[in-house]
Amino acid sequence: MVLGKIGRTLRHEGLPGLWMRLRHPKRSGGAAALTPQQQLPLQLDCPGDDLARALADALDRILGQHWQGAGEAATMLRIDPPPTRAPGQAQTALAFTQPGSVRAWLTGTDPAAARQYGAVLVPDPASLTLLRQAGLAQGRLFLCPALGQPPGPALAGDLARWLAAAGLAEPSHFSPDLFPALTGLRPRDRLCLSLPESLDRRAGFQTQSLPGFRIVDGLRLQPGWQGAGHSHATIARAALTCDAAPIWVCEDDMRPAPGFEAHLAAVEAYLDGRDWDMFSGLLTHTPPDCRIRHVERRGALTFVHLDYATGMVLNLYNRRALERLAAWTPAQGQSETDTVDAWLSRLPGLRAVTTLPFLARHDDAAMSTVFGFANRRYASLIRASESRLSRMAAEWLKRPLACDKRPPPHCGGPPLTTRRRCILHIGTMKTGTTTVQAWLKQNAGWLAEQGWTYPGWPLRHAGLIGQAIQTLPADGNLVISDEGLWHYSGSARSDTAAIAKALEDFDVTVIVYFRRPDHFLESWFKQGTKNGTGQVDISAFLSGFATSSTTFRNRLNRFATLFGDDRLIVAPYERAQMQQGDILADFLHRTGLPQPPADLGAKEKLRENVSPGSDTILLAGLMRQVFGLDQDRIDQILTLVPVENIARARHSLFTREEVAAIRADYRPVFAEIQQRFGSGAAPDFFLDWGDDDDLPPVSPLRLAYDGYLAHPAEPDSTAAE
Repeated sequence: MVLGKIGRTLRHEGLPGLWMRLRHPKRSGGAAALTPQQQLPLQLDCPGDDLARALADALDRILGQHWQGAGEAATMLRIDPPPTRAPGQAQTALAFTQPGSVRAWLTGTDPAAARQYGAVLVPDPASLTLLRQAGLAQGRLFLCPALGQPPGPALAGDLARWLAAAGLAEPSHFSPDLFPALTGLRPRDRLCLSLPESLDRRAGFQTQSLPGFRIVDGLRLQPGWQGAGHSHATIARAALTCDAAPIWVCEDDMRPAPGFEAHLAAVEAYLDGRDWDMFSGLLTHTPPDCRIRHVERRGALTFVHLDYATGMVLNLYNRRALERLAAWTPAQGQSETDTVDAWLSRLPGLRAVTTLPFLARHDDAAMSTVFGFANRRYASLIRASESRLSRMAAEWLKRPLACDKRPPPHCGGPPLTTRRRCILHIGTMKTGTTTVQAWLKQNAGWLAEQGWTYPGWPLRHAGLIGQAIQTLPADGNLVISDEGLWHYSGSARSDTAAIAKALEDFDVTVIVYFRRPDHFLESWFKQGTKNGTGQVDISAFLSGFATSSTTFRNRLNRFATLFGDDRLIVAPYERAQMQQGDILADFLHRTGLPQPPADLGAKEKLRENVSPGSDTILLAGLMRQVFGLDQDRIDQILTLVPVENIARARHSLFTREEVAAIRADYRPVFAEIQQRFGSGAAPDFFLDWGDDDDLPPVSPLRLAYDGYLAHPAEPDSTAAE
């Protein structure tokens, strides 16, 4: 059995997957040992008649009329108990209605005795944290906010979660209306399943500020995968009761991929009028024997129809999938075969749809609430899944249409297309284009085997692109990467309209990256000064074409008009918003290009076009202007002169006033881009626009540089000697 698991891991994920499983093993018993199993009857010890009646009414809703009783085997629920030194009892659960009472109870209670109680229910996260710090087992703690509020419908849902965990209630019998978050559901609502006791995971999801998601408190059982199954089944029953199909359901370790909101809308529009059971935003595993039914390219997304889906990170469920989920049971109790996603994947005739790239990511830093290991254990599995699916989809698209007799799952809408694809990477400069082009060149042979041709760089003229097309195989796809396509757009050096005409027989995806404008302009000036090809005067540089946001907007509109808004991927060159924080990983993820397997071979170190520091650039500029030195001589001097302190100094090339003017000019433009294309962070594309307080001081060499330009002298190369 162990050897079989090792073999499956190696086949599906390779050595990285095996290593991740060794580093992050499952805990025996799941993520956390839960409260001891109890039995009815249940006895209430509650001060205050109003609260006692509210608790009794809530328990009636959950358990019916015959739950009360006494005796040695009875379970005791004690409300707001006083501090005690007496030993705790596993058959007793404590519940607190006031946040401050937990601290007082801990102060007067023997810690060893406190840890013996079967469960402790608290009304607020701070009390939960106090009990954890006191050594109480996390699996015995329950966050029940309704206990600290006036009696209302939420009380039954909070108690139901404890009753299910303690074995006092059968969760498959729960009515969905016990849980206020599951009432009044409508089609396309968005739900996030989350355990309230997992404070870090819930907080991590909430910091994403995703619009429209409603938090649903999950059920906890032992083992944890059964709690997850009952939680999803309860949501499904609620959606069916409300006639709310289709409905989005995610888990709280879901993280949105770039362009999330726009892509969700695109998925809903695409699926409308088609026959499907579920959409998977993150296919955790793609087995080699799953069958692809159809592949279709729509804008930045490739839609893949297949007969298999697994993973519950982000899914959109149609009615048949909801009916399947609602009927889930633990069956034989085997985590390998009876988890809720395994059950769903065995739906007869399953019609699943996903996209390349995936719409969501996994929070690798989070801990699994089902199995108790770090989500990093899944990382290699997910990468292998997306890579395998990319290769399978590419193979499907290369099939001759005449040989494909299967009817696609399509009803109405525009005709399906299997046209050849072209990825047009247009820059911009200083956004890792050198790295992308080096990778494409390095892997050109392997890409050709997958049906993709990279003709090389530069390739920015319609005539040259036409020649490259002539060399393609009949079913070959094309990838072009040249920042000159943006920089020279609409000019004789790169006639964008003629390029669009040359590519009219292709399904074109245009991808462009933008760097924060003040960073881009500084990097651009440095590059020009370093090469001796740029404008010399910094003030003239900023006051001219470079800071014209109108030109910038017109250039983007040109590509959108010629290729269509839905064909443009507009991406931020900002590490926090990149896939894996890396430009190459982000480029491959967004374009859906196939990714070579990990064992393809040793890779040449990719070179990035890194700009030198502000002080170094200004020093080089002075050498060129004052002494008339060429770049080779400047480089030679910089290697001989001890400039370590200059290289390490953190100075800005621009003044605070210049940076403020750049931001004021461009920030509204990027807010328009975010609204129009749905990419980047809301509301204005970049997560970080900088802060004047954090801006480093302007380089002291800037004054010398500007002073010399104001009163230039004839270059004296002998002075440099």
